Amino acid sequence: MSADDIPGWDEPLDPEKLEAYRQWSAMPLEQRRAHSEASHGLLNGELAPLAAYIRGGWPIDGILAEQIAAAIEGPDAEGYALRMVSNDARKLKFDERDALRMRNIDVALFYRAEKIAAARAGWSGTEDEIFAKIRDRFGVGRSTALRAVSEFREEIGERYWNEIESSEDGDSLD
Repeated sequence: MSADDIPGWDEPLDPEKLEAYRQWSAMPLEQRRAHSEASHGLLNGELAPLAAYIRGGWPIDGILAEQIAAAIEGPDAEGYALRMVSNDARKLKFDERDALRMRNIDVALFYRAEKIAAARAGWSGTEDEIFAKIRDRFGVGRSTALRAVSEFREEIGERYWNEIESSEDGDSLD
C-alpha cells in the first residue's frame, strides 16, 4: 500500500481544521471527553451532554460554537434544531400575550355588562347563566372568566369597576 492508495493523502491540510485539532488536543482529558460527548450529542439531537459541558465551566470553542449556531439556524440533515418553546402564558410571544390580555378584558367587561343588565331588569337568576353566555361567546370556562374579572377589576381599581356601564342605553352586550 502506498500514499497514492489513500484518498486525499496529497491534498493540503485545512488550516482551520488543523488549528481546531491543536486546540482540542491541548484540552485536559476530562474536558476532551465532555467536549466529544457534547459534540456528538448535538449531532444526535441530545442536549444534556452540551449542558454538562457548559456547567463544567469549559469554554465554547469554535467547533461547538459552529455546531450550536447550525442547530439554532435550522434543522440539520437528521432534522434536529434548537427551538424556543413556551411553557406557559407568561412566556408567550408579545402578540399572543396581548391577544390573551385583550380577550380577558372583553370577558370582564361582558361579565360586568351582564350583571348590570340583570340588576336593571330585576333578574333573579344565577351567575351560572352569565357564565354560560361567556362560555358560548368567548369559549372560556367559569374559572378563566372569574380570573379575567378579578385581574381586570384589580387593574382598574374598585372605583372605576363600579362606574362601568354596560352600554350607552344600559342594555346587555349580548
